[in-house]
Amino acid sequence: MFTNIVLPPLLIITIGLIIAFRVRMRYSTKNYHGKMDDYIKVEEEANLIRKQEIDKKYFVVPNINKLPILDYECETELSACQNTVIKKSQLKMIHFDKQMSNLELKKIYGVNNLQKIINYEEHYNMYISALNKWAEELIKAEKISDAEKVLQEAVIFGSDYLMTYTLLIDIYIKQNQAYELNKLRNDILNDKFFENSTLKNRIINYISYRFGG
Repeated sequence: MFTNIVLPPLLIITIGLIIAFRVRMRYSTKNYHGKMDDYIKVEEEANLIRKQEIDKKYFVVPNINKLPILDYECETELSACQNTVIKKSQLKMIHFDKQMSNLELKKIYGVNNLQKIINYEEHYNMYISALNKWAEELIKAEKISDAEKVLQEAVIFGSDYLMTYTLLIDIYIKQNQAYELNKLRNDILNDKFFENSTLKNRIINYISYRFGG
């Protein structure tokens, strides 16, 4: 004859948690393998896509004649930054309206184009970084008008560096250029230069911060 065994409440809870954990782990593992299978299938399909031409609208073609290029008698930090911009402007570069994964790029342009696109995007990033650095040095040298032109070049090509916009906003505020500031703000709100909601919010918040709002 068996007597009724009463388990302590804490032990019952522990057993329940163990069972729930095992069920969840089994489901997660099955779900993970399913996603991996789907991913591998998509990757294999993307790797079979033939090489496609890159749309010309994504190519960035700088015009150095629009920039405040000056002749310097000796090497300075300012001249070095200017020379870096000139050198980077000669590279072939592309910039897409929105961020795309390598898988997305392969599906659109083919696997044989992937490394070329990565290189071109890196060239773009180097060019925008060089423009930002040059603008900083121009501001330090109190060449505000020249710095504005350099930053506007970066904006035109869809810079997704916060620094580009904060420097330009500071110039507009310092120079009392309300029209230019409002135009920049509206263009950003309307996704004229890029489609990056995080960057957009940070820029708009910075404008509000600078006005103490």
